[in-house]
Amino acid sequence: MTNLAVVFPGQASQYVGMGKELYHDNIMVQELFTEASEILGYDLADLCFNGPSQKLNLTEYTQPAVLTMSVAMYQLLKDKKGFSPSYLAGHSIGEISALTASGVLSFKDAIHIAKARGEAMAACDPDQVTGMSAVTKLDVDMVDKSISSLENVQIANINSPLQTVISGKKDSLRKAEEILISLGAKIIPLNVSGAFHSQFMTTALEPLAIAMENVHFNEFQIPVVRGDTGQLYKDKNEVKDILLNQLIKPVYWTKVCGKLSELNVTHLIESGPKDVLKNLALNSINNFEALSYDFEEDHKSILTILESLYLKPNLIGLCLGAAVSTKNTNWDEEEYKNGVIAPYKEIEKYYLNINKENRQPTKDEMKACLVLLRKIFNTKNVPISEQEIRLHSILTKNNQENLLTEFSLEVISG
Repeated sequence: MTNLAVVFPGQASQYVGMGKELYHDNIMVQELFTEASEILGYDLADLCFNGPSQKLNLTEYTQPAVLTMSVAMYQLLKDKKGFSPSYLAGHSIGEISALTASGVLSFKDAIHIAKARGEAMAACDPDQVTGMSAVTKLDVDMVDKSISSLENVQIANINSPLQTVISGKKDSLRKAEEILISLGAKIIPLNVSGAFHSQFMTTALEPLAIAMENVHFNEFQIPVVRGDTGQLYKDKNEVKDILLNQLIKPVYWTKVCGKLSELNVTHLIESGPKDVLKNLALNSINNFEALSYDFEEDHKSILTILESLYLKPNLIGLCLGAAVSTKNTNWDEEEYKNGVIAPYKEIEKYYLNINKENRQPTKDEMKACLVLLRKIFNTKNVPISEQEIRLHSILTKNNQENLLTEFSLEVISG
């Protein structure tokens, strides 16, 4: 069984120019931006496309911008043949995007909430004396232990096994960063204007609660995974309290990824600016194929995967998905061209021809594509252990265990 999940990013994914081409090419996207602009009282499209970045990065502007871009991309995905997500999830403000995609919130209400949320959060730190930093190369337990003695710093996001985000006052953040760097961490300051998901957002609770008083919450059309616990929402009546609690509590994205894995999600599409959540998924979960709608090079792959889902995926379709979603660590352009792009195009030719003829692939075709996939894996420097897991999954996913012996790793590698 194949399950598709769509995830929506949070703040720090925004950038000047995001969505510009989609806007000019799609009336639906234009209509969404127009509706958002009327509610917000300023030209959101102009801000997103032309900046300035200093303004776009202010949370009161960032949140409606990221939400609108994310929902617009989702609406475009809905028009694609084969698009039928089993689950949705979102990181921070992205959870409001997920609730909108699920039908719990109307787009109008979602923009009102994003506007109120952003303004309330900005009001918590008008002088911008707080901030956030991503900590990589250390696990969360080490980060937590290292900053525990500092009063004005706390964990805000647990994004992957080796990526934790901390929030706090900037002077305390610098002290925390010095400690963490001495332990081997890499620090990445985030493009945000406050210490989100922390005690410093407490005064935002009341204004957000007031903004949601008259919001009508609908039934879930698609299940949504909560960012605070990694569990599915149970009922529309709990949405308001969860969104309020989200302001001052950490986002446990590792739990979200774990839940998606537990739910047997096999394909993930990120709907929103950049590819932050796509990369976190690839770094957190095995046998997971992830793509970002914001990247032109992923569009064709998304269409291919959706078509394969619609037509019932065959082994060659699964090879395509694995080829595009597996992490690459080989930056030699010539090797990548010959060892990844060329074999991918060969697999794609097999796939398109088979679907055109409306048939299943032959054993010789499957073997040829597995050999090509192995070449892609080797060029991308994928560890042998991961290759074995992915290849075994492809061979068994469609109840083709009988092919395991004939298409063992020894056979397809030669």
